[in-house]
Formats: sequence, structure tokens, C-alpha cells
Amino acid sequence: ENAGLALELLNSWNLNPLELDKARNHAAAMYFVGPHNHGISFDPVVMAAFLETAEAGYLKAVPYHNWFHAIDVTHGVYRLLRVCVGEAYLNNCERYALLVSAICHDVGHLGLNNTFLIETAHEIALRYNDRSPLENMHCARLFEYVGMPKCNVFASLTKPQFQDVRKICIESILHTDNARHFGMIKEVQMMYEVNSELLDAS
Repeated sequence: ENAGLALELLNSWNLNPLELDKARNHAAAMYFVGPHNHGISFDPVVMAAFLETAEAGYLKAVPYHNWFHAIDVTHGVYRLLRVCVGEAYLNNCERYALLVSAICHDVGHLGLNNTFLIETAHEIALRYNDRSPLENMHCARLFEYVGMPKCNVFASLTKPQFQDVRKICIESILHTDNARHFGMIKEVQMMYEVNSELLDAS
């Protein structure tokens, strides 16, 4: 609230990053990834540097996949974790990984889709062998950032925790590729069919 943001707004679906200035978007991001949401401690100065670096990685000229979109998606992940009581089935590291992934899930996006990059033999498509080139690039950027000591928001994790967090970050960002959408829908449908009696009873 000191940043001019009411908790009521942050905890609703009415937050619009386009209506916030740089400082308030930064404050919102700090709140969404804060330890009160997952229990993992971090140096606030390091997190601030990470967020600044991530913001700089988003291209301002891109009309949709920009920093405002990153804040919007991070807010959505934060809200879903709250509304769906994420702590009941996701541990601290898993929740932290999802929130950090949301910050960087489209970092460096060119405003072009994977099909275009592949068809034009763009350097990003060539680098990632035509397999989710944008999403692979976003993952790589995230870990380039945390590879810098001033931005290492995972510094407090043990090696096994970091390995688990890295896997979750990679999988969650790779699954933002729309080409995977229908496969994920089928997996959810199959899970429901296998557990329909239990799910319907709840």
C-alpha cells in the first residue's frame, strides 16, 4: 500500500498493469513473488535487480508480449495459487518456481510466432532446432539472469532444490507454447476420466 497499490486490488481480478506506472508495476511484481506467497527467502535487493533485468529484457516495441503482459500473467499465477489453495498440493519451491517463471515467460519475445521463425529460418529457430524456439529462448534468458550473482533469486536454495526449481521453470515456460495446448487438454481429460468418481464426489 506504500507504493499506492491497495491489497484489495492486488487480490482481485481487476488489476490492469497498463494503468500502473513503472514503480507500481515493480511493487506489484515484488508482492506477487514475495516470500509470503511461497515461504522461500531471498534478498529483496537481488529480487529488485532481477525484476529490473527482466523488465529490460522485454522489448518495448512489442505491443503484446511485453513487460505489462509479464506482470499480468504473474498476477494471474499468483491469483490462481491463492484461489486454488496451491499450498495444499504444491510445495514452497514449486510455487516460487511458477511465480519466477511467470516473470520471464515471454522475456525477449520478438512479437513473431514460432511458425514464422521456423519458416524464415530465423537464428532463434536454428539455435533450438525448430522446437519451441521462443519458449526455449525465454527459459535460457531466465537462467542467464539468475546466473548473475546480483540477480540470483535462487541463491538461498540447496542444490537439489535448485535442480527441482530449474526443471519446473523450464517445463512451465515450454508449456506456454500454443502448439502444446491440445496435448495438455487431452492429458487433463484423461486424468478426469481415470479419476471421475473421486473428482465428481468432491
